[in-house]
Amino acid sequence: MSSHDMSKDQNQRMSRAANERMQEAIDGQVPYGTVIPFLCECADIECLGRINMNASDYEGIHIDRDLYIVLRDHPTVDGEKVVGQEDGYNIVSKAAA
Repeated sequence: MSSHDMSKDQNQRMSRAANERMQEAIDGQVPYGTVIPFLCECADIECLGRINMNASDYEGIHIDRDLYIVLRDHPTVDGEKVVGQEDGYNIVSKAAA
């Protein structure tokens, strides 16, 4: 993996960590099914995109630690594969990278 791809990979992991912290902070604080603006977990360090979904959908995707949520047409790391498409975002797998 090139240093450029390593930086992209690090950005994805930082976005994921921020989403997980937010999810922990709101746990039990918002009604079940409430739509939450999660950060896009793409490779663009300047991305400010949001993906609206409820916490249970977010958890369901991230049971597999190799999966990330990425707005459509946002950058990924070379070798990642889109494994699912939802309304406005893709689910990408690092396992393919």
